[in-house]
Amino acid sequence: MFQTPEEMSSTLNGYIMPTERLGMEYKPTPGIKLPESADWREKGYVTKVKNQRQYGSCWAYSATCALEGQLYRATGKLVSLSEQELVDCSIDEGNAGCSGGLIVPSYEYIMENGDIHSEESYLYKEKVIDF
Repeated sequence: MFQTPEEMSSTLNGYIMPTERLGMEYKPTPGIKLPESADWREKGYVTKVKNQRQYGSCWAYSATCALEGQLYRATGKLVSLSEQELVDCSIDEGNAGCSGGLIVPSYEYIMENGDIHSEESYLYKEKVIDF
């Protein structure tokens, strides 16, 4: 399904990043030498490729993907986590559903709740689910 430029603009250009989130920067630990490359698929750290479709939920996919890898690192179990839960439930932390969001507020939501559902138990519906 193709969208007109107006439809794309109405669904993808609505997120306004809070100014307190600007300027965040990754600073590597001094003295750590990183490998030139790594294929995390070969090491089992990533789930199958997922498709957000026409919605502005890439931020939720980024957040769950990073957590899935760290969960695998800690437990040896690869679990696909629920992007839909972040889209629906992390609005109070500063995300805007399918209109955009950031990874840090996603993690804040997960820490406040102490958990996130698996994708299997909270499926992606391609829209904000109203409870």
